[in-house]
Amino acid sequence: MDTHKEKKQEDLYLKHKQDENRDLVIRFRNVPEKKTKLTFKGKSSSVHGDIAWPEYETEIDNEEVLKEILLNSGYEKLVLIKKIRNTYLL
Repeated sequence: MDTHKEKKQEDLYLKHKQDENRDLVIRFRNVPEKKTKLTFKGKSSSVHGDIAWPEYETEIDNEEVLKEILLNSGYEKLVLIKKIRNTYLL
C-alpha cells in the first residue's frame, strides 16, 4: 500500500501596477493533471495585517491566454512559488 503521495504545485501571483498596497492579488495555481485554478484574493480587513484574505476561485481552461490578457492590461508578475505537497496515509 502506498502511504505517501507527492504533488507538485506552482502558484503565480499577479498584481496591477497601480495597486501599490496589493489590495487585489490574482493567483494562477497550476497542478499537473488538473485544471488551472484562478483565484482573486482581496485585502484582509483585519487590523493585524495579512491574516485571512477573502478568496474567489474558479477553474480555467486557457491559462496562457488569460495571463497574456492580464499582463497586457497593466498587471505584473509579483511572485512565482513552486511547492511540493506531501500527503501521508496514517
